[in-house]
Amino acid sequence: MKLQQAILDVLKLDDSAVIFARKPWNSEADAVISALTESLAVPVAMKQAGFEYFLEKPTIEEFAKINEQRREPMSEAQFVELVIFYAENDAFPPWANDLSTDVKGGE
Repeated sequence: MKLQQAILDVLKLDDSAVIFARKPWNSEADAVISALTESLAVPVAMKQAGFEYFLEKPTIEEFAKINEQRREPMSEAQFVELVIFYAENDAFPPWANDLSTDVKGGE
């Protein structure tokens, strides 16, 4: 599975779902949706296969909820780009600030 598809598919799963992906992270990077171990660690098999922790479903779901509130939601490609940037930088891309003020009900 590619990272773009994993980001979109994880939203349909339960909150324990986690995306693991091979670097460099981009929309075409190899990805797997699984879960952390009971001790909240990356499973050894994932590490051995070259996958690293990307993000958990609840984090991506929060971004999706914000996107749904926008007057003009981001395209899937923009949404994926935002999620990847956040995973790499623990921050939103500069262009996301321009999006934050355009929500339904706002003037």
